[in-house]
Amino acid sequence: MRLVVDSPAVAHIEESWPEFARDPRHVQMIYHTRFDHSRPEADHKFRRRDRWFTLRGIMMWTMHDYPSYGIVSGFQTKGYCACPTCAIDLQYSWSYQLRNVVYMEFSTFLPLDHPFRGVGEDRNLDPPPVARTMDWWENTWMDVQDGRRQQDESGLRRWSLLHQLPYWKHLQIHHLLDPMHIEANMVKSLIKHLFREKDNVRSRQACEEFNVHPDTWMQINEDGSETMPSAPWVLRKEERKMLCQRISKIRFPTGFGSYLRKAFKTDKTTWPSDLKSHDFHILLQHALPTCLHGLATPQLREAVYDLSKLMRWVCSKEIHVSEFLRWIYLQLKHFAS
Repeated sequence: MRLVVDSPAVAHIEESWPEFARDPRHVQMIYHTRFDHSRPEADHKFRRRDRWFTLRGIMMWTMHDYPSYGIVSGFQTKGYCACPTCAIDLQYSWSYQLRNVVYMEFSTFLPLDHPFRGVGEDRNLDPPPVARTMDWWENTWMDVQDGRRQQDESGLRRWSLLHQLPYWKHLQIHHLLDPMHIEANMVKSLIKHLFREKDNVRSRQACEEFNVHPDTWMQINEDGSETMPSAPWVLRKEERKMLCQRISKIRFPTGFGSYLRKAFKTDKTTWPSDLKSHDFHILLQHALPTCLHGLATPQLREAVYDLSKLMRWVCSKEIHVSEFLRWIYLQLKHFAS
């Protein structure tokens, strides 16, 4: 798949409304939260060669980050109903140490016979979640008053105005996530772990609460005091300085990542706070996998490299779906073994 027209969703639109696809002057629009000046519900008339014609448009899907996805679609994207796909079947846990909702059962998205689901008593037998149709959401949406209703376990907070479009319920894809925003959030969270901004006593107690990373749990000394052992995902002060120096010395093409050399100074041990989404995009896909060589543990470097490779697949100009799914399966098989 190279272009948007190669998507099965576009082929579905052309098959469902052939009169729309027959005229090349018709417009297929995408609503983006940063470029929201278009009006999909209006018919615009233009003058061309002294002839009047009606320019029709169809809203194919929307594109935004995950918080904006909740605003545009009306679904809840945090708390106990944070997954619109799982809806009422979402598996969550409350962390008393973090005082927040955590989501640990990602294996439910795998096939029932997949080895990554675990073995014995630890095996998760819940079936994969089924995507809800628009008819299911319409039946769930009841007691509408002024476009709002009381929140329930389904996670549907508000009935979006996009449902007023007569063709909206027949589309295969309704909302897309912007990978640039996702990359920015991922790099911010990764750096906070590397630079020890999220490493505290509560995070170590949360690891013990969920029985993960036993070598990083709080250790009780003979005098009753507690000691926090070093974590493999935290860089020392010298390693942080070396990481900033390596990023500042990278020579990017003109106009590609010139600001990164200015943001990272050679004597700096903290992460700059004025980076843009494009800067995080360059860091994740090009800079971090290379600059972490020799600084972090091999397991951490491998995880960052796999994450970078995944986002390069997503952002590539040409995507082979079969090869992409095969690579994901190999990664799951690697971690399951």
